[in-house]
Amino acid sequence: MVIGAAGTLAAQAQAGQMKLLAVALPNRLKDSPDVPTFGELGFPAVSLSGWSVMAVPSGTPKPIVDRLSSEITRIAQTPEISARIFAYGFQPEGGSSDAARRFVQEETTRWTDAIKATGITME
Repeated sequence: MVIGAAGTLAAQAQAGQMKLLAVALPNRLKDSPDVPTFGELGFPAVSLSGWSVMAVPSGTPKPIVDRLSSEITRIAQTPEISARIFAYGFQPEGGSSDAARRFVQEETTRWTDAIKATGITME
């Protein structure tokens, strides 16, 4: 049994060397639509994904932020770039800067709470 990133396991699964049982993402993978999420299997707390966001300096005018967000989303959804992102095991999502801000805040709260609950400390 192994738990790993979709991008590192996809080739082995496609070659029949392993079977994907579930994904720890909010949604099913586009290239493996038959593989359920942990949430669908009754484990909604098992949701973990890598993510990246683009950031600009605080105080950047909103029209510039909105334009950058729109263009980055558009580019990420082009077939060429989307295929490259999928090849690394990620799914391009894009969205507004407000949605990205909310997501980062939610993730920060989630992991801060998890660290406090488990007593994890840096060594």
